[in-house]
Amino acid sequence: MRQTAFQYLIKEALNGTTSISDPVYSKTNNELVIVMATPLWKDGVQNSQVIGVVYVSVDASDLSDIATSIKVSKNGTAYMLNKLCNPASLESY
Repeated sequence: MRQTAFQYLIKEALNGTTSISDPVYSKTNNELVIVMATPLWKDGVQNSQVIGVVYVSVDASDLSDIATSIKVSKNGTAYMLNKLCNPASLESY
């Protein structure tokens, strides 16, 4: 069985690593989302015992709108990169 983005992020968070996905299509509403998961540390002490995971799914178009609204200079623009430093624009997905 193929591991889903959700499963991968949860596994990473349980191992103490915060992870953010590339844009993926939500299985619940077929909208493009970016998924994030981070460990929940015992007593709020980072790098102690992981006691849970905080997981959130964000509408990817909202983040894309924020990135495209940023003006770096007269002719400059901002854009999102994935973990491989490739542009993570919505047009790619």
